[in-house]
Amino acid sequence: MKKTIDRLISLFAAAAFISILSAASYYHGQYLKTAAADKLEKNNRDIIEFIKSNIKTCAINKNYNNSIFYEPVISIDLSDMSVRPPHYKARLLSELELKYGVFDDAVLSRLKSVIKTEPPETAASILSYYLSDIPDSYSLEKAVLYIYLIKIKTDIDQPVESELKSFKTLADTIKNENERKFLYEKLKESVVSAKNISGADLSDLLSGRTNGSDKNTGLIETGKNLTGENISALLLGLKSEALSKSSGGLNMSSLSTDDNKNYILVSLSVENNGDHDGGENTAPTSAPGLVNASDSPLGDNAPQSPGTGDKTISAHRKISTAAIINVEKFNAILKTEYNSRIDTQSHGAPYYSDFCAPYKLSLAGGGIKRNYLIETAFYLPLMITLAVFYILKRRENEAFRLSVNMTDFVSKISHQLKTPLSSSLLYLELAGRHLESGDAEKARGAIALAHEQAGALAFLFENYSVLNRIFSDNVLLEISSFDIEEELILHIKSYKNHIESGALKISFSLSENNGARIDKWAFYNIIANLISNSLKYSNKKTVEINFTSKLIDGSLVLSITDNGPGISETDAARIFDKFYKGEEAAGDFRSSGLGLYIAKTLALKMNGDLLIDDKYKNGAKFNLYMPAAN
Repeated sequence: MKKTIDRLISLFAAAAFISILSAASYYHGQYLKTAAADKLEKNNRDIIEFIKSNIKTCAINKNYNNSIFYEPVISIDLSDMSVRPPHYKARLLSELELKYGVFDDAVLSRLKSVIKTEPPETAASILSYYLSDIPDSYSLEKAVLYIYLIKIKTDIDQPVESELKSFKTLADTIKNENERKFLYEKLKESVVSAKNISGADLSDLLSGRTNGSDKNTGLIETGKNLTGENISALLLGLKSEALSKSSGGLNMSSLSTDDNKNYILVSLSVENNGDHDGGENTAPTSAPGLVNASDSPLGDNAPQSPGTGDKTISAHRKISTAAIINVEKFNAILKTEYNSRIDTQSHGAPYYSDFCAPYKLSLAGGGIKRNYLIETAFYLPLMITLAVFYILKRRENEAFRLSVNMTDFVSKISHQLKTPLSSSLLYLELAGRHLESGDAEKARGAIALAHEQAGALAFLFENYSVLNRIFSDNVLLEISSFDIEEELILHIKSYKNHIESGALKISFSLSENNGARIDKWAFYNIIANLISNSLKYSNKKTVEINFTSKLIDGSLVLSITDNGPGISETDAARIFDKFYKGEEAAGDFRSSGLGLYIAKTLALKMNGDLLIDDKYKNGAKFNLYMPAAN
């Protein structure tokens, strides 16, 4: 029945262990997942800010050597329509069709001044920006300005197809036949020698016809690292950014090419008031329609917003920039600065989050700042359970060992008590017979031997009494100052018969000051156990015991040596353990394995200690430490 119950308990314990382990692992995993999510979220924010900072710097500093983008990084300053790199300027202004939203007398006046004062390329950019083919009350004036724009672009060898179409659109809205005829005549004069207009196109245009196509002959240029396909994507991203009413926010989108490669396209618009690095590559920018005359490339001829009259408006410049991230270089920086990486695959990373699809952001090498104290807490119930089972099992083993030792102890007690008791009875019986026969001398000898056995029996009873008091923690000592030499002489008188018979020889080499704070009963018991062991286990005819003393760091150290077989290093490590018997005493019925345990315990109770000197090779040597009297 007991075995069945034990098995059921073991099964229950195993099930509890597995359940607690599973729960701890689950919650530990959830904790790590949450910690990783928080770290990924923070890294995501920081990385976005890092990209934003880099592209912003690219926008406002033409000399900035970026480390995370493919070349080129394309920027357009919407205040003067400058483009960086410059050779993308024509492409942007013609294909993206960025137009100024308001055309009025102020704009007309200033554009006339631009034609007269600005270099051809600057004039072409500004005219392209402000002119549109939207019919209004200025259609005739805008058509005339388009003629000048076509003339300028023809002279600098730039394509003019879109401008011709816009001119045609405006000219067709003019109802006055003479005005329309005038416009076509002026156009003919301007472009009759144009290099980049085909004869058929020019013939159709001058006759007032159009083939209905908006043919763009400009080539898509490629950068040092990007294909024409990617440049087209950059221009589209830049167009979207430039036309956006908001600024300051980073726009990120994925770009997949025909060769199945994935890129990340980023764009940003920066606005500020008046700070720029000047020239073709001006960085700070403004929103179209809000230009201060003093800051505009048109100078005093810059247009004012409608309704403002001569009132000066604060400079407000806007620059839009687009770039494609070089993922390889980007990841090198992420690994160093953020312990992270981006990739289209998670590659077995335990923790990752979406970055810019299909890219995912993962933590490199774990990447979580571990708090092992908190993580250990998840397994605390498991550790407590294991500790409880361990303690219970250890106590069970201890109880079993004590039970075995107690059985052996009781058996030895019976034997130890029986031997001196039987010997005493035998000697007394012999003494009686000698008395009957009149041999008084032999009777006295037998009585002396009986007395010695009775003393041994009394010593056993005393040890068992002390042991019982130690087990019940009922050892009450009365510690006072005594002279150790006097106490030793008093105690050794009880060994008179051993000394007179030559079985025991005791000598002293004590210091002058032998005062110590001890309990006399405990001191006698310690000395008695040490002398008893010397007498029991010595193989010499005469047991020689020597007492020496000296003061060490406030303690009186009493050293007790004998000329016996000594104690081996193996026995020395456990000689004070309860019920332990050394090699010499293993088969001796007189040994209970308690004498030195009792002596050590009593020494500690007196605020001292009892140690063995395992370096002493001429027998056994014990050092009894006692608090000095002074």
